Amino acid sequence: MDCLKAVREYILSLIEKSGKDQIKTMILDAETTKIVSMAFSQSDLLKHEVYLFERLDGNVRSNMSQVVAIVFVRPTQENFGLLIKELRSPAYKNYHIFFSSTIDRQNLKELAEADSNEVVHTVEEIFADYQPYGAHLFNIPVPRINYSQIGEIDLRRITDGLMALLLSVRRYPTAIKYSKSSNNCLRVCERLTSNVSRERELFQQAGKNDVTLVILDRRDDAATPLLMQWTYEAMLHEILTLTNNCIDLSGVSGVPKELQKLMITAGSDDFYANNLYLNFGEIGQNIKKMVEDFTRQKQINQKVDSIQDMKTFVENYPAFKKQSGTVNKHVVLVEELSKRVGKHKLLQVSEVEQNICASDDFAEITQSVRNLIEDKDVNGSAILRVVALFALKFGAQNEQTLRSLSASACQAKNIERKEFDSKIRGIRDYSSGLQVGESSSEKVLGAAKKLFRGVQGVENIYTQHVPPFRDILENVAKGRADHRLKNYGPNPQVASSRDVICFIIGGVTYEESFHIYRLNKELAGNSRITVGGSSMLNSRLFLSQIVQSNPSTTPQTV
Repeated sequence: MDCLKAVREYILSLIEKSGKDQIKTMILDAETTKIVSMAFSQSDLLKHEVYLFERLDGNVRSNMSQVVAIVFVRPTQENFGLLIKELRSPAYKNYHIFFSSTIDRQNLKELAEADSNEVVHTVEEIFADYQPYGAHLFNIPVPRINYSQIGEIDLRRITDGLMALLLSVRRYPTAIKYSKSSNNCLRVCERLTSNVSRERELFQQAGKNDVTLVILDRRDDAATPLLMQWTYEAMLHEILTLTNNCIDLSGVSGVPKELQKLMITAGSDDFYANNLYLNFGEIGQNIKKMVEDFTRQKQINQKVDSIQDMKTFVENYPAFKKQSGTVNKHVVLVEELSKRVGKHKLLQVSEVEQNICASDDFAEITQSVRNLIEDKDVNGSAILRVVALFALKFGAQNEQTLRSLSASACQAKNIERKEFDSKIRGIRDYSSGLQVGESSSEKVLGAAKKLFRGVQGVENIYTQHVPPFRDILENVAKGRADHRLKNYGPNPQVASSRDVICFIIGGVTYEESFHIYRLNKELAGNSRITVGGSSMLNSRLFLSQIVQSNPSTTPQTV
């Protein structure tokens, strides 16, 4: 049940079906461009004779009658219109058209009528309508879901993506479970079940391997996306922002031009593949070891104790830069992470965040938050995260303290008060809106008890919090009941396998991916869990989506 492998196999198959020993161009739309880039690098595709890449909605194309066109797009009405226009005035020798999910007969008929030049050689459905971030991690991009009531367009995009995922990994959702407090989860279950029933023949062709599908709502855990993370992959996204496996360092002084736009993929980067789940300290040690091994081999006498030493060494020894390949970019990345961790005191911030999660000592936590606010080195975005976490846990019974902390934060960090309060109120409304039959204060307190708890046997003070969704998915994988879930359907079934696919409405985090990776190792093949969401979240994206998904909320004082 490897979603990255499934997408790679689909893309390779569509290239093979276009023929051998021919110059090929790949025509994509905005979403399939991202899907392909998550599965292959451009150099990988060049090895398969794909020399050109174009957008279906791009400018007028030059006539290239010797070039074969591979079209891979989503089956949207806009794309069908563009394809019809393309086929009426074809620019290429022939066309092999592949859609990322199912198409209806009317659209197929319209394409056939437009192909008066008979240049279309292939029209097929393949099931790659999601972004594969790894073997167990995927994304169906719906960045601004209305968390009160999911819209029709977003509902269709999510169910299309889940249908494609199930078919691509050849799994049939025998059992479906969902967050019992979420109407959005229920609506996804209803629509998906209808789609599966309609395409039953496709699932029969895919095989009889069954799976338990779990639909969760980010609102059940608004704390995890706010926390600073310390595994390499999660740090890159939280501090530098990973966008479709790319990091932009063009705004960072001192970075060589060739390293300002970096592609970071485990499939083509062995160092990253071996280190993405390690903590920050281990990454530095592994880079240092690689440099020391090289100096020993070449009998070079140079000290490499610090990140700066490593950077200097790489710059002074071109032979190492060439031999090490991708390690050079990781020296640059780790140096930048180190600078920002130190400059903005992110270790101290993380310790306070984790104490909010693990401790119930209100007075001590309040004072630690005030200390961070008064620290000139701690920036406004970190303070916003900390106050948001404080509001989730303590705000319902301590409104006056929360208002005081918000006022102090805005004054100390020169933050516009209405904007700050809008985000704090937004996160509280987002988190507390699911519970029913309770008073307003009981809602938030009940959610806080579920979100924040101490964990025994943790590795260190920076990793005390364990995402609640991890425990839910472990229960499902081990066949145990979980009171937070409800079975969908009048006659719920039990899947014969313990495999689980989970989709989180509102987005998934790299911390959750890390915990699912470890859980899969613990399960040792007895079951496998794949997790995904409607966004790959970091704290900035999460808070931005909350505000944008509920634009009717007017800013007001916390």
